Amino acid sequence: MSLQAVVSYLACKKETIQGKKAFQKFMYFIDAKGVPTQLSFRIYHFGPYSSDLDYQTDNLELEGSISLGKTGEKFVIQPGDRFDEILTREVEFINQYSPVIDSVIELLPDEPKVLELWSTTHFVANSMYKMYQKFDKGLVIDEVRKIKQDKFTMEQIDAAYDRLFELGFLP
Repeated sequence: MSLQAVVSYLACKKETIQGKKAFQKFMYFIDAKGVPTQLSFRIYHFGPYSSDLDYQTDNLELEGSISLGKTGEKFVIQPGDRFDEILTREVEFINQYSPVIDSVIELLPDEPKVLELWSTTHFVANSMYKMYQKFDKGLVIDEVRKIKQDKFTMEQIDAAYDRLFELGFLP
């Protein structure tokens, strides 16, 4: 497994990722869909968060997987100057997992706030499923509401749940 390869491929396909929060969420869903990233995620202020990924981001930039820039006050993540070399070196890995990564990229919205809601909803449902081998929509919505408080309405959380289910992100 190569975190470099996954990140290089994601940056190459997206061209521009709007912020570190969105980057974390794309990587969360890629990991959740079974791509071996060796990252662990926990719930945090803006949804699932990997301190490992946060720590590795500077290294990934130094290695040429990604390039961090700024647009105003916001970070943007783009392909690094060695992404093609990394993808060539990891071609077998990328060929194996690119369909999964592509589907995540295609299905997820770009807006960081929506990604925050979707990933939090997924994290809660997935955690319940791991614990109890099932989950209840009402309990998931209630738990997301507790975590996010007034940041999202019940209707927004309900719609996020339904969309995740419709797109096959929930079992």
